[in-house]
Amino acid sequence: MAAFRQALALNVDMVELDVRRTRDHELVVCHDARLDQLAGVSVEIRELTWAELKPLTVCGEPIPRLAEALELIAPQAEVDIEIKERGLAEAVVAVVKTLGCQSRVIFSSFISSEMLRLKVIDPTLRVGVLLQEAPVTSRTCLKLARLVQAEALIVAHSTFRRGLLTAAHRKGIKLFVWTVDDPQQIAHLKALGVDGIISNYPDLI
Repeated sequence: MAAFRQALALNVDMVELDVRRTRDHELVVCHDARLDQLAGVSVEIRELTWAELKPLTVCGEPIPRLAEALELIAPQAEVDIEIKERGLAEAVVAVVKTLGCQSRVIFSSFISSEMLRLKVIDPTLRVGVLLQEAPVTSRTCLKLARLVQAEALIVAHSTFRRGLLTAAHRKGIKLFVWTVDDPQQIAHLKALGVDGIISNYPDLI
């Protein structure tokens, strides 16, 4: 939450976060499945109840629930929610809709079944295709975007190609690039006209 507050203080346009589920089905914000490196506990989040997870800290901060993070971020910035595990789509959408912030949220995941499920739940939900290793051609990438009715391609920096940006824009699809922390690379991507840059250092953008 401290990182989110700092990002908001920098007036970022969007905050990306990752969602997992505890053993008793509480949705929490955490990138890693295991807590070894983050909290010094050799256990997976899904093995703990919310009551067991709540006392643990990462850099002095507790791991927040999804609802807490959205209540902080959504009034000031959009949110990219990455679904990290199978079977979370319904629960994540329920939290977002309860808070009434679906217009501020874009959903992404490496799990294609979760992406497809989102549009079944509600065709109006905003979806982004998350790619670490792009398919062979821009055409294949765009076909995947159409399949899940995505408004954006969210690609790893190592995957980014100028031709993909051109092809995406031609189809009315946005292109975001992650994770870019080098100032020169950030400047280059901005000059090319990408729609978003995901960085650990948003002050550089």
